[in-house]
Amino acid sequence: MTGLVSIPSRAGFLAARASGIKAVSVGFVLQAVPTGRDQWRLGLTASKKTGNAVRRNRARRRLRALARTELAARARAGTDYVIIARHGTVDRSWSDLTNDLDKALGYLHRQLDKGNLDKGNLDKGNFDKGRSNGGWRNGGRRNGGGRP
Repeated sequence: MTGLVSIPSRAGFLAARASGIKAVSVGFVLQAVPTGRDQWRLGLTASKKTGNAVRRNRARRRLRALARTELAARARAGTDYVIIARHGTVDRSWSDLTNDLDKALGYLHRQLDKGNLDKGNLDKGNFDKGRSNGGWRNGGRRNGGGRP
């Protein structure tokens, strides 16, 4: 594959969160979900917990470079990968980030081979299935939405 293909919509990120498998490391969180497509796709995100805008952009650039150099060689076709930056992404050494990715990918691929996925969550509209706060359907409130 010549370049990185991005996950184009929020639904892809939500599917990876709800139905995928995640591996947590010091530098980032890696999520993977099989899609059945003929190529793999990548999603990058960094929340405000990561830091200010400069720090978030730096973290995304580092993760994009990590995906280009390391993930591209080991990614599986038909899988969506979402990498979520953590506070330590910017400060972590490059060799530690590559080691984190190696361990996380090994774990995720073993879990995907075992088939440890809840296939019911892949259906459209079930992204909040099993979440205690009710998700977007009730305004994100535990008691059913509306004003308190």
